[in-house]
Order: sequence, then C-alpha cells, then structure tokens
Amino acid sequence: MPNITPQKEIIINHHKNMIDWVESFRKLSDERWLMPIEVNKWSIAEIVSHFVPWEEFVLENRIPYLTTDNPLPKPPDVETLNQQSAVEGRNNPKEITIQKFIDSRKRMIDSITSISDRLWDMDIEIGTTKLSLFKYFDGLVQHDEHHKRQIENALK
Repeated sequence: MPNITPQKEIIINHHKNMIDWVESFRKLSDERWLMPIEVNKWSIAEIVSHFVPWEEFVLENRIPYLTTDNPLPKPPDVETLNQQSAVEGRNNPKEITIQKFIDSRKRMIDSITSISDRLWDMDIEIGTTKLSLFKYFDGLVQHDEHHKRQIENALK
C-alpha cells in the first residue's frame, strides 16, 4: 500500500476485513443465512444486503462532492431504502448478495484510496453537522461494527 495517512489506513483496513468477514458467510446454510438474528430482526442476508445501497449512496452522493463547493445531496429515505434492500436480501441467492457486497466494498476501498491525504483533516458539512472526513468514514465503520456484533452474537 502506498504511503497513506494512518486515518485512511484504518478505514481501508476495516473495509478489507469486512469483505473477508462477509465472504465467510458462503459456508452458512441457506437456512441460517435467511433466519432472523433475533425475533423481529433482520436475517444475515438482509443485513448484508442493506449495506450495498448505502455504499452506493456514499460512492455517488458523498465522495464526488467532497472536493467541490456544491452541497451534499440529501440522503434517501432510510426506511424505504432499508426495506427495499431487505426484500432483495431475502429474494436474491446468497452468492449474489455476497458478491454485490464485495463489489461495492472494493469500489469503496478504491474511492477512499483515491481521496487526497490532505483532505482527511478537512471538515465537511452534512446538514447542520460539521465533522472531519475521518469522523464521517468512522461513523460508517461504527455502523458496520454494530451489525457485525449483532450477527456474531446470533451465530454463537
């Protein structure tokens, strides 16, 4: 890996680890893949599936705007997007869902890698919130980690 900031390296390594982790689900039975992680909760399939449209949003409606003076586009409706992705997770074959996740994460790694190191300390504004680029990406990492803990607890 080229000489990059420690902050960028943390984020990239997280995404690489998430790819490895999701790849491990290939060995799960379809029954386990589709079983809710708890009563009234999503399945592993639905959780993995819901990561993809949010990454697409970041790739298309956040990263390209970071070096412009244009305001960041508003995010889609959370409930609508999550419900649509949950349906896809239930209905798509496991291999398709896993591959979509891997492909979107690889695109995310490429996009993050291409962000100039000098921008990592820059503040961005999302609505009325001002935060560093690292804090923004770290928030996405925390979201991943929340779901990872849920799944790992369910698999115990």
